[in-house]
Amino acid sequence: MEVNEEVPKEIYFCAHYKRKCKFVTSCCDGVYRCRFCHDEDQKHKLKREDVTIVECSCCGERQGLTEYCTKCNLKFGKYFCFECKLYDDEDKQQFHCKGCGICRVGGRENYFHCERCDMCLPNHLEGAHKCVEKVSRSNCPVCQEDIHTSRMPSQIPPCNHLIHKNCFDEMLTNGHYACPVCGISMIPMDEIWKIYDKDIEDTPMPEEYFNLYANIKCRDCSRASLAQFHILGIKCNECGSYNTVRDKGGLVRIHENSEVEEGSPPPDDSSRLGDLTPPETPNRDQPVSSRLPINIQRLDVPTVMTPEPSPVTTHRGSGGGISEHAIRRLSFADEPEESEQMSSNDCLSEKEQDDEVMQ
Repeated sequence: MEVNEEVPKEIYFCAHYKRKCKFVTSCCDGVYRCRFCHDEDQKHKLKREDVTIVECSCCGERQGLTEYCTKCNLKFGKYFCFECKLYDDEDKQQFHCKGCGICRVGGRENYFHCERCDMCLPNHLEGAHKCVEKVSRSNCPVCQEDIHTSRMPSQIPPCNHLIHKNCFDEMLTNGHYACPVCGISMIPMDEIWKIYDKDIEDTPMPEEYFNLYANIKCRDCSRASLAQFHILGIKCNECGSYNTVRDKGGLVRIHENSEVEEGSPPPDDSSRLGDLTPPETPNRDQPVSSRLPINIQRLDVPTVMTPEPSPVTTHRGSGGGISEHAIRRLSFADEPEESEQMSSNDCLSEKEQDDEVMQ
């Protein structure tokens, strides 16, 4: 039987898919174009494995899962996957990945399945990426939505903690450049650290804060060092990053007769201990002056000196925002300039898969 081509195409669309059939949902005895339409309308979720009956959008015939209508012979979609219960009347180069267990987009010939990462990756990353056990079998650390079955593309930062691309872009827009899971910088930060250097140069600390140092640990290089304290941020002596956190211990003053060159590690031998003077806190029974050694200068600074670093300056003068080089995409590749994301054009971004899988 020939299908009536005069049927308005609009009836085949929803906000998520284009297909010429609807799911009959046994959980609530409803009819929906796709699983996501059901989930938006109901308070419960529709599992794709629960879909066993579809309704033809042309003749209204209800039938089991099949590619063509058993009554009017209408083809429900250009792509059909029985395992995923997925119908799609748009060509997205869909393919079913047995390793992932769902459908992907972007063309099977353009992707390989990494058994350890348990996900499909672009061919150029085969043998050139850092494997992380089941990296996609987790939730996005920003929106907490499942990564593996998400329809949204995912960003791959250097630490390999996957983040939805739209969540990643929103973080950068709001000045958050560190991974929400491990704290490592997600983009090249050289241009931003130059802004910090300039701000610190233009913002000298009060005289009582001169030559004060703090024990820090760098999130980017994972090294500890003794670095000069500043209210705007403390720079790692090892890699030059300002992505640092205060380590144990208070601020110390290094006397003039004990020079510490920039970039040197914190003193760890006993011969240097006498040169590091932590600010002392007076007790109620003893005056401060009587507790201080003769050769140590009293620090007239507050006891608590651990202010949070100010946010990165995102706009300096009339010159505009941060250099575009500071926010380029990162990937598993050796060249950090290359951006690596799994877009819906790449590999049925994890949920598109699910969608596509579910439908």
